[in-house]
Amino acid sequence: SRHPTPAHEFMLWDSWSPADGPTRMSTTAASFALYVGLWTAQTLLVRAAVQPNGSYAFDYATVCLCVECVKLGGALLALALGADGGAKLSPCARVGRALSNAPASLPFAAPSILYCAYNLLQFVNLALVSAPTFRTVINIKVVFTALFARCLVANSTPTVQQWLALLTLAAGCAVSQLDERLEPVSVVGFCLICLQGSLSSLAGVFTQWLMQHENGRARTLGFWERGVFLYAWGAVANLLFIAFFCPAALASPSAFFTGYSTLTAVIVLNGALAGFSTALLLRLLSAVAKEFANAAEILTTALAARALFGTRLPAALGVGAVLVVGAMATYERAKPPGPKPKSSDSLAVPQAAIASLC
Repeated sequence: SRHPTPAHEFMLWDSWSPADGPTRMSTTAASFALYVGLWTAQTLLVRAAVQPNGSYAFDYATVCLCVECVKLGGALLALALGADGGAKLSPCARVGRALSNAPASLPFAAPSILYCAYNLLQFVNLALVSAPTFRTVINIKVVFTALFARCLVANSTPTVQQWLALLTLAAGCAVSQLDERLEPVSVVGFCLICLQGSLSSLAGVFTQWLMQHENGRARTLGFWERGVFLYAWGAVANLLFIAFFCPAALASPSAFFTGYSTLTAVIVLNGALAGFSTALLLRLLSAVAKEFANAAEILTTALAARALFGTRLPAALGVGAVLVVGAMATYERAKPPGPKPKSSDSLAVPQAAIASLC
């Protein structure tokens, strides 16, 4: 029988032992670096797809749906190959065993709904404020992530020093993206951006809880089983989004795939891999660690864009990098005293590795 491990000891493969300290350390460091690398590549690929007039040749909503479908297919393939155990079962029996747990999948719909609302608000907010202002204010989601983790995840109360580190991280992310003159933000615009950031944070923390939950029926769900449910609901949510806001894309296959190219296919594939890396990061670490990874991704994207496309670096990038690295070091060193918490509120990544990413 399967013996689930505590939340902070969750591993990708159920056969791994919680006692494998060095293995876990290398795995968490690799998951952090993989997340940063894949999302940096995704940002650069999407930027490369922008046409001279600032638009895309394809409908980005359909690309998001394709990404969810590829992730769903990948999770089902992993199940069939026995990634979640069941070595004595046939591939069809493994998938069937996972699908028999479908009644337990309803909570996995929540992150999909939250992310859909997040995407809708992004269109609204970018119509109310300039892009530089939006990119700066949206970093308040770092604070919301810590607040939601404090409320929803056991033993994840930050210390005073960790709160200061999180505020420094938010400031570092904002400073790193100061590339144009900011415009005043109305009260309504500020509140809507805060709402959007809170939706993203709540979705991230709730996904962490789903990937690490050990009570009730979730006890029987493996990593890839949870992925199947998460990506299936994600596909449904994206399909409904297209049906309501871009119905013309569903008129025919040719309409759906209008403007697709080899670059679009690479974006879909890399987006799916980036999605897998997000689930792995939330299982091994936490939503707070994901915010630190996002900060590293901002910095690596700016440097990569400079190297590949000659994009001008933001004037304050160096200051932002110093703030981000300092926040990482402060957060990790300000762990509360006492026994190791049951949830993953530590970055659990060597500081040298983090610094090298920035």
